[in-house]
Amino acid sequence: MKKILITISLLFSLAVKSQTDFSEFKYDPNSEKFIPYICQKLGIKKEEFSTWKKSNNLLFHKQLWYYSKSFYVKRNFYSEGEKLDESIIDISRFEYYRRDSTENTIVIPGFRDAIVLLPNNQLKYKP
Repeated sequence: MKKILITISLLFSLAVKSQTDFSEFKYDPNSEKFIPYICQKLGIKKEEFSTWKKSNNLLFHKQLWYYSKSFYVKRNFYSEGEKLDESIIDISRFEYYRRDSTENTIVIPGFRDAIVLLPNNQLKYKP
């Protein structure tokens, strides 16, 4: 009976740990510029964001990773054009360009930089 209780306790603790494991979603302060996209996507008002974030910490980190790390900006893709500020990119608008196993480069007219989408098989989280 004692072994059964220990086993159940161990399994329960592993389940709880896996629900709060943020190791794949490390916080990057530079990612805060993408918070408005999370609020808009989830329908959260600015005033309610702090409360929502505290009660949905893992989801917050997953969403933040998606909006800030599921793509990167390839600088100077062209020799002319404006520099692309990644904080203006709502990456969900380009989701239909994402491929399953290869990166896809998205060119936006007027910018010298390009957006490179990570493939689906490299995403840690996709809403």
